[in-house]
Amino acid sequence: MIINCAAGGSCNGGMSAEVYMFAKNNGIPEESCQNYLAKNPELFECSAIQKCADCTHPKGQQPGDKGNCWATPRYPVWKVSEHGLVQGADRMKAEIFARGPISCAIDATKKLEAYTGGIYSEAKLLPIPNHEVSVLGWGKENGV
Repeated sequence: MIINCAAGGSCNGGMSAEVYMFAKNNGIPEESCQNYLAKNPELFECSAIQKCADCTHPKGQQPGDKGNCWATPRYPVWKVSEHGLVQGADRMKAEIFARGPISCAIDATKKLEAYTGGIYSEAKLLPIPNHEVSVLGWGKENGV
């Protein structure tokens, strides 16, 4: 829905602050309303079916095909009560501890695309943020 409604950008880039403003003012439905497909819609519009759709998938139809879909008239939405900027590992941990997950812009590289588990680590001299991730917590694994 975020991408369909152009509520902060597209698959070609965006601004997370705009997403949080949209979430505060309008709310965002659960993932089951609009499964993330990692592609831009044919038409950016915030129509009812692009907010929350219910679909059946006959044999041979792929999820995301809009062949047998209809708009869901009522669905729960999640809103953001507040948002802001936090920097530094200790402040990020304090924010997660106090209020839950935070988002973080990262430079999604080919190495990240090949990631399969464990603690991910990559250093770049000049990272260019091109993806947003949720940070749910922190911990240690094998002494790291």
